[in-house]
Amino acid sequence: MGAIRRSARSAVHAALAAALLAATNCGAGGDGAPDVPVPPADRYLSAGPHAAGYLELALADASRPTPPHGSHAGFPDRRIRTLVWYPATATQTADPLAERPDAEAAPGGPWPLVVYCHGFMSSGRENAQLAAQLATRGFVVAAVEFPLTGMTSPGGATVEDTVNEPADVRFVIDRLIASSADPAHRLHGTIDTARIGLAGVSLGGFVAVATALYPSERDVRVRAVAAAAVPGCDMPPGTLAPVRLPVLLLHGTQDDVIYYPENAVAAFEAVTGPRWLVTLAGGTHAGMAGLATELLSMAGNTDDISCTSMRANGTVTAAALARMATTFGADPASVAGCTVPCTLPVTMTPGMDPARQVRMVRLAMVAFLEAFVAGDDGSGEAFLDRGVAAEGADVTVRTGPR
Repeated sequence: MGAIRRSARSAVHAALAAALLAATNCGAGGDGAPDVPVPPADRYLSAGPHAAGYLELALADASRPTPPHGSHAGFPDRRIRTLVWYPATATQTADPLAERPDAEAAPGGPWPLVVYCHGFMSSGRENAQLAAQLATRGFVVAAVEFPLTGMTSPGGATVEDTVNEPADVRFVIDRLIASSADPAHRLHGTIDTARIGLAGVSLGGFVAVATALYPSERDVRVRAVAAAAVPGCDMPPGTLAPVRLPVLLLHGTQDDVIYYPENAVAAFEAVTGPRWLVTLAGGTHAGMAGLATELLSMAGNTDDISCTSMRANGTVTAAALARMATTFGADPASVAGCTVPCTLPVTMTPGMDPARQVRMVRLAMVAFLEAFVAGDDGSGEAFLDRGVAAEGADVTVRTGPR
């Protein structure tokens, strides 16, 4: 891969933005809820009627080991810390999204479950505000802390452990369902087993898609997936199961980790069911996680910080990514040309305002999860089709057939 000068990268971003402004906002898929009025954006930005309960679970899958890596000798099991937000009964405070540790679960369950998958070298708290908001609106959200791709993984994070993570997700779903059935557990009666969805960012978005749609990994309990900044180049056409499972994809044109030109549309085209691609002109990679908002407001583009950390980590190589993709069923030749993350110069020109980017992520994800996991009156789908793109000329939406 030849190096691309910063000026050339800026020109590519400008060309992409111009193309987006000229494109139709509906794409070829049509409107799935044409008779439903588009609700105002505030509907999907507000907290719900509940408090946000919070607890942490120390789960361990004794049937699978954690392999050795670096200075880490490994474990005989998979130790999966899981962060859980849930609808709770508690007195409201000035901050409706404040976490209430071990609060009593609200009546009215069972609730839909969303399992959240964090990105590489990140943590389950990367979108904690989104998780808390969903909890106040009647969701149980469980953020998985993967054993060997997290911010504090023993021996350092290793990208190749990604192949073990769909099984981690399935295990967490099993354990949460068991907790919901246990009268002695804080989560008793909270989870509706017929309403389960997945969400994630970056490599976590890839894991979410893999758990729902890769034939070798597919959990048929999952009814929808929302994923941001997914490495779509590693999901060539034909590798995903041809099922009608709704998928929401978000990607920024100024993503300097998972490059927009070769990944965003590839992910969209790999999915065969109802799908949405929300493109954020000037959006960055780190801007998909609320955790980065404060840093972004000071640094302008923390993709530079992310890439410095990723290069120092040293496990994200072409060979490692090829092995990962082929383990999930991709043809090695079909992923050979995929650009390795963070191997091109980072564009340091200002992109989309970080607070606005996080706002768009929350808008789209909340509307999508309420429409296709919780099940609403069609308002969420109408907002995805017509309301998201109405947020500004720097936001476009492409849809697939329904």
